[in-house]
Amino acid sequence: FNVIKAIEYDTQDAGHIIVVMPSNFDTSELLKRGWKLRQLIDYVHNNNGILGAAHPCSEPYLSIFSSPKYKNNYDICKELDFIEVLNTGEKEEENICASYLAKKYNLVTFGGSDSHLLETVGTGYTELNELITNEDELIKYVKDKKETTVDGTYYINKDRIKYDKFG
Repeated sequence: FNVIKAIEYDTQDAGHIIVVMPSNFDTSELLKRGWKLRQLIDYVHNNNGILGAAHPCSEPYLSIFSSPKYKNNYDICKELDFIEVLNTGEKEEENICASYLAKKYNLVTFGGSDSHLLETVGTGYTELNELITNEDELIKYVKDKKETTVDGTYYINKDRIKYDKFG
């Protein structure tokens, strides 16, 4: 059982972006909040990491293509390495939108559950065609644009907290 470290970074202008940096890379700079997407892309790529959009077509301010700056600005996909096409906590049509973008921009695809509760952990997953044991191997796999398979079972927001409930 291998654990691959990744960060779901909350950008200032593009929602959640998943970042994978090389093994043994000091990620403390990525703990600083409030970077804009352009700054994050440059930092990650200049340090040989990869990044991709998490749940790219879902809720405003959490997702790149629902954010005011990147709404309908899909060409930013040319600067991403991968895209999450299956998030089992999101609506099916949002995942269909992400799948379309992955195909159009030739992006490696990932899927997951984005769980916040134990009962939804593992409801979504990604299968790779090679054994990956660390971040460096995953980065190479993605940069080589190797195939993935995503699958899972929707849990439709069982664990999502809606901010409007705390108004």
